[in-house]
Amino acid sequence: MVNLTVFSIVELDFFKTLLKTNNTFAYELMMFYAEELHWSEQKMASLFQLSVKKRFIVNLLYLIDHLGLDKDNVLKAELTKTDLAAYIGTT
Repeated sequence: MVNLTVFSIVELDFFKTLLKTNNTFAYELMMFYAEELHWSEQKMASLFQLSVKKRFIVNLLYLIDHLGLDKDNVLKAELTKTDLAAYIGTT
């Protein structure tokens, strides 16, 4: 499995101009961050309300939804047990 990450650097002035002139982009960016904030709030609440098994399932579904599955129905990310435990808030 090849893991390729690409980073782009955008000047702040250009980014601000883009937000001011492209309403659709600004709206989509705002909705993205609103969804991430909502998910973060849900995750924090679930740490106290759900069992470890339920937290695992909720977070696995989130990872599947955001990262996807390959043709063999395997998550498109390599996670260790330690990574997953840290992600769901357990040991």
